[in-house]
Amino acid sequence: MFCAATATAQRTALPDSGRFLLYLWYKPVGEETYTVTRQGGQRLIDVRFQYEDRGTRVPMESRLELSDRFALRSFTLTGKPGRFSVINDSFSTKGEGLSLTRGGRTTVQKSTRKVFPHYTSAPASLYLFLVKYWEASGRPASIYSIPDGTPVRIAHAGVDSFSRNGKTLVLHRYRMERERFLVRYLWLDADGALAGIAAGFLSTINAKYSDLLHEFRTRTARYTLLEFPVPQPENSLVIRNARLVDIETGTVTGNAVIHIQRGVIAWAGPASEAPVIRKGKTLDAAGGTVLPGLWDMHQHYNSAVLGPALIGMGITSVRDCANQDDFLALVKRSIDQGESIGPQIYRAGLIDGSGPNMLGTVAANSPAEGREAVRRYHRAGYDQIKVYNSVKPAVLGAICAEARALRLPVVGHVPRGMSVGAVLDSGMTGLSHINNVMAGFDIDSSSYTIDYAKPVNAALLARLKATGAVIDPTCVFLELARRPLAADIRALYPDVDTWPRFMATDIRTYGSPADTIAKYRFGRRQPLYGATLLRMLRAGIPVVAGTDLQPFPGYPLYRELELYVQGGFTPLEALETATSIPARVMGSKAGTLRAGATADIIIVEGDPLTRIGDLRRVRWVIRGGQLYDAPRLRRALGFGR
Repeated sequence: MFCAATATAQRTALPDSGRFLLYLWYKPVGEETYTVTRQGGQRLIDVRFQYEDRGTRVPMESRLELSDRFALRSFTLTGKPGRFSVINDSFSTKGEGLSLTRGGRTTVQKSTRKVFPHYTSAPASLYLFLVKYWEASGRPASIYSIPDGTPVRIAHAGVDSFSRNGKTLVLHRYRMERERFLVRYLWLDADGALAGIAAGFLSTINAKYSDLLHEFRTRTARYTLLEFPVPQPENSLVIRNARLVDIETGTVTGNAVIHIQRGVIAWAGPASEAPVIRKGKTLDAAGGTVLPGLWDMHQHYNSAVLGPALIGMGITSVRDCANQDDFLALVKRSIDQGESIGPQIYRAGLIDGSGPNMLGTVAANSPAEGREAVRRYHRAGYDQIKVYNSVKPAVLGAICAEARALRLPVVGHVPRGMSVGAVLDSGMTGLSHINNVMAGFDIDSSSYTIDYAKPVNAALLARLKATGAVIDPTCVFLELARRPLAADIRALYPDVDTWPRFMATDIRTYGSPADTIAKYRFGRRQPLYGATLLRMLRAGIPVVAGTDLQPFPGYPLYRELELYVQGGFTPLEALETATSIPARVMGSKAGTLRAGATADIIIVEGDPLTRIGDLRRVRWVIRGGQLYDAPRLRRALGFGR
């Protein structure tokens, strides 16, 4: 009995203060602290959280009033959970009443459930306090999250050992799930203090255990990967009754047959001409539209659970545009070896220059450092090099020369102080974010239009084509970051209420204040982006669809293609940017439905050639010959509720 009481006391013990280091992509960027003040049997906890992301301060402050058993009395959270989001929440409980204020709107409801604040990227201290409440409450099956009311399930998942300076450190591992897509692992030490949580790009590590950052990150990935076993591959799969689209010509074949053998398309065409196929699983497409699997050419693969989500959305290939190298290598290897679910991952290794706006951990401040960084990525098997904003002109030239010798394309941002023409002259062959490209055009400031026949504009278009530059616009990222915060998000994402609740809550925090939108005329930029991209595409300049919005898998890619169509693309042209063009750019055998192609295929209930939005109705996904029931996979992750 004494031992049991001691163990319980340890689990509910809370140090009176805590200090955590914040790491963004393994780079130290700030800190989080909390302090506890006891008042008449209650705890008043003040949390301060601040880091800097590429020159932008991201501060938050929170105050919790908890009972001695950690039950919530009141809570406030104000500040910025990210560069492009804003939060201002407060809650209070009294008896069976719960008052919630979000963005100035207050609702009062009756609730007898156990409730506690729970956010995706808010201060990690909240996770610690929630574990304490769960332990003090007798480990209930679930505790309901505030603000969106979804159940949070917590489990003591085991004890892990870590080697430190010749000694063994034992930490308690907890698993926390708030909807299937949002799983977190966190570690507590013997004193009941939070040791670390490293679920995404932003990691929170107790200052005493900063040396375990990489261990926490990779162990989180391993545990998460085990939760999504891969189905047995189909050695022979026959799709019948399909509406087959040749993405390169737009030709549609009704009542088609596709035969897949060992992950490769063996035959595709009219049923009347199909060879006799004696063995294999048969899938009835029920008149659905069959397309190549989709590509997202601007992803940042931040979680192992992202793989099943992307497959469920019909995204079978991604280009990762900079990441935490050891984490991504672990995830990619697991997918490639058939151990876990996910898309084909192509990697672009990030290089930046030192300074307050640096992104990542690989800095090149001299030509020699630039060349060596390229060689390291080449040895690690990367597909491309990505440069960021702080790379100096001479360093960029060295990076491009070394990469060209190793046959690695160089893509990315237009570094500060350089022009579009200058980066093309340096040897870059891929440009990210349409706003970076637009800086090279002479735009009429009064009408906010472009005269493409003007010599400077015509010369830029010709230069882009001559260099083979590939444009990765991420229009959807810009649209979300610049939308009015007060606007209804359903105007952009009409199905947002079917997403996991935490995700629907998070996306509503993205946007800009009305005065910022008016000052920079954001409302007039999006139509110009679409018109310019159409001009590029039809001039023979490759455009590849990407999102840069990994917190919201799938739906932003659909929206990206909708924006292209709104800009004048035909639905077929929009589909090409997410299928055949990226496959060609990356040297992949996917991207078409012709014999010999990799069998990355989606079957859509609807006709995206008429209504591009029908891509939201992906019914079946085939990834390298493995068949997935897409709605079932999405539902398992909390989509389609």
